[in-house]
Amino acid sequence: MTEEFLKKHCKQNKLYQSPHLNDVLYLHYKGFSFIENLEKYTGLRCLWLENNGIREIANLENQSELKCLYLHNNLISKIENLEWLTKLDTLNLSYNTIRRIENLDSLKFLNTLNLSHNYLQDTGDIEHLRLLDSLSVLDISHNRIDTDEVVNILGDMKGLRVVSLMGNPILKKIRLYRKTMILKCKNLKYLDDRPVFPRDRACAEACLQTYLICYPLDLYLLADLRPPSKALINKRKLYKPVGTSEKEAEDKKKTKEEDEEVATTTTLVCTSNELLNLERKKKSGRSSSSGSSSASSSSDEEVVENAGKEDDGTGQKAIEKSDGRRPMAEDERKALGNLGEEILLPWKTRVRNTGGWLITDAVHFVKIK
Repeated sequence: MTEEFLKKHCKQNKLYQSPHLNDVLYLHYKGFSFIENLEKYTGLRCLWLENNGIREIANLENQSELKCLYLHNNLISKIENLEWLTKLDTLNLSYNTIRRIENLDSLKFLNTLNLSHNYLQDTGDIEHLRLLDSLSVLDISHNRIDTDEVVNILGDMKGLRVVSLMGNPILKKIRLYRKTMILKCKNLKYLDDRPVFPRDRACAEACLQTYLICYPLDLYLLADLRPPSKALINKRKLYKPVGTSEKEAEDKKKTKEEDEEVATTTTLVCTSNELLNLERKKKSGRSSSSGSSSASSSSDEEVVENAGKEDDGTGQKAIEKSDGRRPMAEDERKALGNLGEEILLPWKTRVRNTGGWLITDAVHFVKIK
């Protein structure tokens, strides 16, 4: 990275030949091993150095106006020499060999930090994040973090809005990972690959309240994230969840209603079967008396007419003519009224003309035009 190369590069990319006038410098995919000869480029605001072979962050003392520094896909193993970049807003150090987060507390305006695909593992490797008050976007995905203290560390970062923890072993150990992170990080708006909507936060808080009501002895589990012991499992069985009595009452009521519906359907089936048997008997009687004379048929018609008259206007008289001990039952009255007539089934109806209306025995009313 010589001065001549930098001038030639600025000319090829149609940048200013005066170094201090350039605010952007694209030096990616060039194969550099060190950062050097940038003393004259004091006006830089964005510096692209990704996909090189850089092993150390150095020689950036004169870039005090720098706001974006991209050093991903390099061979950097330590975060250092950044205290001069007081206005730095975005720092990308992904795909390196960094094992510890450090030397970032002097960056008071740091908003975005990307440390994905590195070698962060223990609590001490990420403890430094507590000091970054202005940080709102953090990506530490695909590291080797296996400590549950990461939840508390991220919860202490008041300005945190976006977090990515995917690809770390700790995700398999945290119970209710997403709900726990939402409850710990009060201002979280985006977690991993999904946004955090107000509904998600409300569900997480409701889940917490329900959990504390049903299982008060497991309060520490949300903080310590440890599996429950056998003693707690046995004590948990002694606590009856809230609302079980109401559920039992509702279930009993539903079963009772279902039993009543089954009973009504069985009675309907029985009555229809009885009507079929009576119709069969009636038909068999008619076949035996098929050779009778026409006089008998006329007498039958008179009986039918008399029975119809009794059905229309003299129902109450039939009740009055009972034996006096008890009123005549409605079923017996109907039997007397329908004597000599053909037994009516649900699919066989009679039609009577009453003042311009056709009334059927199936309780259908039809207006006569």
